[in-house]
Amino acid sequence: MRWWEEKALALYDEDVWGEGSIEEEIPEEEGGASLQVVFLPEENEVSPFEEAGEGTVFEGVAVSYYREFYPGGELKLEYTYYIEEGKKVEHGIFTKWYDNGQIMIQGTYRHGKKDGVWRECLRNGVPKTEGTYKEGVKEGLWVIFYPGGKKHFEGMYHNDQRDGEWIEYGGDGSVFARTVYEKGRVVEEN
Repeated sequence: MRWWEEKALALYDEDVWGEGSIEEEIPEEEGGASLQVVFLPEENEVSPFEEAGEGTVFEGVAVSYYREFYPGGELKLEYTYYIEEGKKVEHGIFTKWYDNGQIMIQGTYRHGKKDGVWRECLRNGVPKTEGTYKEGVKEGLWVIFYPGGKKHFEGMYHNDQRDGEWIEYGGDGSVFARTVYEKGRVVEEN
């Protein structure tokens, strides 16, 4: 019996290949990406994962892993996703690394939208930005850092627009300026 004649689907990018069953990751010949073969639930049930003892569930949704590697074999990108209407939908933790192993970007997707805290770092691991998304839009506290790691700007976003007081810090950490925003517009500057 061939592997695709059982009860799972092999997924790669947005393609769905024949039905089948396999419990390993198959490396792709070119590009260093990999094919992840997973057990997909019928009618959104999670039981096929449980029966096989393999698979991943994030917030009640069965997900697959996507991994991409640098030419030297170092991990470049990793995230989880599910397929909906023939398209990948990111769902779970997303991480991208520099080729030196430092994290470049990390955050969480929920049903294809950024949600929760996202961090971006420089090549040496020093923070660049940190902020919160809610259903794909900037919402809440955001901090932008100087290349040395000290705060440069700090303020709130509401519905993807600066809102409330934003503070600009000098390189020594002292307050340099304060600007008040309302729905993305400057209403007061000090």
